[in-house]
Amino acid sequence: MNDIYLIQTEAFGKVGIYAPRDEDSSLTTSPQYRDGDFGNPVPSGPGGTSTSPVAGNYLNLNPPMNSWGVYNPNGPYVSAHAIGHLAPAQYGGLSYAVVGNPALDV
Repeated sequence: MNDIYLIQTEAFGKVGIYAPRDEDSSLTTSPQYRDGDFGNPVPSGPGGTSTSPVAGNYLNLNPPMNSWGVYNPNGPYVSAHAIGHLAPAQYGGLSYAVVGNPALDV
């Protein structure tokens, strides 16, 4: 299974994130925590916006994680190439609408 997701963030725009479903993250059909995009609409395509996620999935980043790396959607997905970090611990957890998946070979 591909554990790399595209999410829309307020601070970094659309980014890729590696998030295996374990004790640090989960994938659900509804958000478990505060919307990590802080209420901004999720782009749905050229010229349009939507507040609903692709395929109804949310990536939940659990509160114990202090810092979670995000990457250019095209990768590479290694810590040296992180373009920023999310802080789920600071907000008691964060949930992001999954807006897609990059290619499986990233």
